Amino acid sequence: MNNKVLVAAFIAGLAGGVLAAGLLSVLVNRNGAGNAVVPPPAESAAIAGKPAQTPDSGARSDDSAKAFGEKVRAYLLRSPEVLAEAIGVLQTRQYQAGLEQQRKMIRENASVLRHDADSAVGGNPDGDVTVVEFFDYNCPYCKRIHPVLKQLLAEDKGVRFVYKDFPVLGPNSVLAARAALAARRQKKYEAFHDALLERPAKLTEEAIWQAASKVGLDVVRLQNDMRDPAISQAIDRNISLGQVLRITGTPTIVIGETLIPGAVDRPVLDLVIQHTRAGDPPLDPRNLGRLNQTRER
Repeated sequence: MNNKVLVAAFIAGLAGGVLAAGLLSVLVNRNGAGNAVVPPPAESAAIAGKPAQTPDSGARSDDSAKAFGEKVRAYLLRSPEVLAEAIGVLQTRQYQAGLEQQRKMIRENASVLRHDADSAVGGNPDGDVTVVEFFDYNCPYCKRIHPVLKQLLAEDKGVRFVYKDFPVLGPNSVLAARAALAARRQKKYEAFHDALLERPAKLTEEAIWQAASKVGLDVVRLQNDMRDPAISQAIDRNISLGQVLRITGTPTIVIGETLIPGAVDRPVLDLVIQHTRAGDPPLDPRNLGRLNQTRER
């Protein structure tokens, strides 16, 4: 058995957080004789008629374990880059597994994601591609991407846009989300949405009422409508959905089965929409992030 196969056999028996602990034990855990203590690779299943274990077979097994551990330790000390390579492979596999699980959750929750009656809809209600945004009115990155999304809706008439109020940045974010959902009852959701996101400063309660008045909302009626439990329930559903989809911040855009975290520029959105329209496989968010960073330079 060559060194790489030897180390591969050792590493293959480890998973997740056990990997680091196992590799560390090779380097630092020793018995009284100064030998690395690691388990030997698994043997093949016993065959019929195999002789019974002799009294000294346990000692031979211990010697085999010590020899195996010494070989692994010696190789890792000569080639420590193998550790980084193994950890990199593990991280990639874990990332891919997480990505597949996220896409599965998008598929399984497609109805509440795209067709919740309590979520406002903009753009073309009959569009061939649905873009969903999770946002917070006090999020600076949501304010940054807002004009990009407005331009997208103005120019791509095939986009159906779903607004997911996702207040995660404090009480005034929750207040603004409740007010925005209540504004639907006066048919002014989008105007109010724009007014809130176009304010450069963080929203205060006073600023929310000022924005409401500016777009022509009846503020007294708005405040009464905000008390409806259905408003809070809609927000709770959005928060729960975000947790299921592993959304960790705002803004987050979902197009097809591609989830895009953060504020991206228009070409990134166009690319994902194009892939979704064509029925192509979902894109890897890491690659989209690199594309966006390249353009920003």
